[in-house]
Amino acid sequence: MVTRKSLTFFTVAMLLSMSATIVSADVDINLSANPSSAEATADEAAEYTIIVQNSGDDDAAVSLSTQQGDDCNGFSSTLETTFVQVSSSSSESVTLTVTVTEQASGECETTVNAQGQVSGGAPGTPSNADVTVVTTAGDGGGLYSVSLSTDEPSTKNYDGEDNEVTWDVDVENNGEQQANVQLEMTSDSDCESEDLSATVDPSVLQLEPEGQEEVTVTIDMPNGAETDAGSHCFILKATVTNDPNAADQAEDNLTLSLNVPQIKECDASLQYSSHNLDPGESAPNSFEVENIGNTEWTVTANAQSLDGDDISGWVDFDSPLSKLLEEPGSSEDSHTFTFDVTPDDSLEAGTQVAIGIQGRAGSEIGCEKVLTVTVGQEFGASMSLSKSTLSNVEPGTS
Repeated sequence: MVTRKSLTFFTVAMLLSMSATIVSADVDINLSANPSSAEATADEAAEYTIIVQNSGDDDAAVSLSTQQGDDCNGFSSTLETTFVQVSSSSSESVTLTVTVTEQASGECETTVNAQGQVSGGAPGTPSNADVTVVTTAGDGGGLYSVSLSTDEPSTKNYDGEDNEVTWDVDVENNGEQQANVQLEMTSDSDCESEDLSATVDPSVLQLEPEGQEEVTVTIDMPNGAETDAGSHCFILKATVTNDPNAADQAEDNLTLSLNVPQIKECDASLQYSSHNLDPGESAPNSFEVENIGNTEWTVTANAQSLDGDDISGWVDFDSPLSKLLEEPGSSEDSHTFTFDVTPDDSLEAGTQVAIGIQGRAGSEIGCEKVLTVTVGQEFGASMSLSKSTLSNVEPGTS
């Protein structure tokens, strides 16, 4: 008979077992705005590109909302969407539009808030972030004003091949006076890159009212595909240096981001590249892998026939089958797997079998070396006697 006490114990045990299998996951959300400030009129709204970056190890589901300051009468803000999915080490862009009425005046701060959680409902630590833009209500550009824009995507993905990435940026004088414009690359706490540097050319312009000129922003990629994976952020700043209001000279910012995808590759070597083995005979070997990608990753040893032969049970790896490879250049960026090779008698003697000894990153092959096994001969026979004993045999008789 099942008692209430035994049912309670069983339920608690099941809950503890389920909770023990839960694996924590993490997302890391950051926001930046391009530009960070703009002017709006009743006829022309201000638009901002809100860049949602996820530097965490897992994909993120991010909810967005806006909040305006106290002095925002006549201002209103809308987001293109209030929900985005952002992959690990990637970013997505959402447009924020701020409109003003004829009665609006002064400046309005609009804050975009982001709440990120692990996609799919997996447990993990939420990540929140915010960014604030400033919209000025006006009839036009004023005496001194400058704006930056680009027809290219503000976020690019690196192809792993070129030694530089560029943007063509339009610089426009939308003020009423001639403008001397100083251009520079800068950063802030929400937008920076520790590993890459960017330049702008030319860095000084002289523009007449409504004049426009194109400059080029270049990000150098000295390490190519070995550049650290993740999102790298840069800010192009334009300042009107002949604006007499030295304390608050007219300026504009443009945020540019470069996503470097994760590369999980390794360099591999075998202790022995071939074996001559009879069926049932074993030989030891080892497989060394070294991380040559641009991020740390877990490598898993695997053996696979390259000719379609059935080699089930031929290769037996010692534990562990997987190992975390730290970033190249660290003390733990390599590992050696040991294994035994034992062919069976399913193939004819003299058959050469090509076996791919692989270091895998999930389902992808990070590196591979070919081990050739030549199957030898197996000798065997059976015998039987019609009589197992003979008795009363005289010497010399048969």
